[in-house]
Amino acid sequence: MLKFYSQLLIENKINETPRIGIDCLGFSYIIYKSLCYIGLIISSQKGKMPNKVVKKYSDNIFSDIYIKARIVDDYKIINFEEYIPISLVTGNIHELRGLNSKIVSSVDELIDFKSEKDWESSFDKADKNHKKIYVASRLTRFILDKLKLTRPDFFETARINTDKNFEIQRSVNKIVKIFRNDFKNKHLYSEGFTNQNMPGEKEYFEILLMILIENAIKYSIDLVRLYPRVRIQETMRRGQKVTITVSSYGQLIPKEDKERIFEPGFRSNINRSIASGTGMGLTNARKLAALFNCTLTYDCEYPVEQGINAGWNDFKITYMLNR
Repeated sequence: MLKFYSQLLIENKINETPRIGIDCLGFSYIIYKSLCYIGLIISSQKGKMPNKVVKKYSDNIFSDIYIKARIVDDYKIINFEEYIPISLVTGNIHELRGLNSKIVSSVDELIDFKSEKDWESSFDKADKNHKKIYVASRLTRFILDKLKLTRPDFFETARINTDKNFEIQRSVNKIVKIFRNDFKNKHLYSEGFTNQNMPGEKEYFEILLMILIENAIKYSIDLVRLYPRVRIQETMRRGQKVTITVSSYGQLIPKEDKERIFEPGFRSNINRSIASGTGMGLTNARKLAALFNCTLTYDCEYPVEQGINAGWNDFKITYMLNR
């Protein structure tokens, strides 16, 4: 039997449609590419099978249409051709998150972080290889955290613990350093200062910053001479506020799309042929900003000259003080 099915699988590798047959024990089988189901009774094969087999295993009868569709779907799942079962994804993400947490804890010990206040000085003095491990672990966590945002009910159920406070400047500095020290050695300019605190959990605010900086780097058209930049500005006159602007030099968003870019699945009018959204994550970024009572807006200066569509794209997080 083993030899029979081994030979069958070898012969069937190039076959693009499910094949049904009967093996030497009198049972039906169905084979599709490298997947084979055996020990079946298939409706179209009953007349060719021994009566004693059909009678004994009458509860094991499958229609041709069902079994053909089933084996094709199962093959696609096993080979990740069409979709991955949710249970498989969530299980693996949970394991990755646990493993990454252990790496984070270990590298924190290697760099010898004594406290959150000493983070920057400890990181600057750390061994180059330890920095790389730290950055890799943080970027991995960022990817895993972004996956949480795709959960349909995430923002409806998310609650920010406002009993906590964090320093805005320190969170900005941390994310800038992570991108400066990643494996591609990206250039990233930063300026400005604020000593203001923000209520909430800094982890979610840092995800917001990472989304914007990642986009700034991705969509910049001159990473060598015109670095993406992060600017902090504190305004104490009239409406007191802190503004964090993440900018990159690249193709400007058309005027009619300045607000639409924050819509789910947004596609620019100049790119209607693209079937999916931009993939920038701006819908989630704006919702994250709202959790901290911040606004996220887009702005740019459009060139006067016709035919020029490049300039500084500015994404601004605005936090009103004493609201």
